[in-house]
Amino acid sequence: MLETLRRVLLIETLTRELPGDRTLPGVLGYAYAVDGQSGKARELVRAMVSSNMQNSKGKAYGIALVHIGLDDRQAALRWLEVAFEEGSLWSFGFRSDPLLSRLRGDHRFDSLLSRIGAIGAINRLGALELVAHAM
Repeated sequence: MLETLRRVLLIETLTRELPGDRTLPGVLGYAYAVDGQSGKARELVRAMVSSNMQNSKGKAYGIALVHIGLDDRQAALRWLEVAFEEGSLWSFGFRSDPLLSRLRGDHRFDSLLSRIGAIGAINRLGALELVAHAM
């Protein structure tokens, strides 16, 4: 319990010290949710969604994390899809992200992973062509 409190306090501090980071609030919301502070987690995700909507790009992965912590799989999947569509670099880690392990086996998540895998394969082929061309 004390260790969890320390982690939450650390993430709160980082979130305050790095106000421009779009993922840390999501990590904080996830920590609140898994610590049983669902009210704080819901409040944080509402603030993330409503704040600065004209400049909301890049927040989708963090918002998805809060929903995962709240065990709201459908909302988490919607936001992960948004993150992928926005071109979030976080999407390349979806397959190995331990926080997303709750979604494994879900048809929508598996479909998203296959779309990401196809993009990754195309990018790897492009990288191989660049290396071959450089030689």
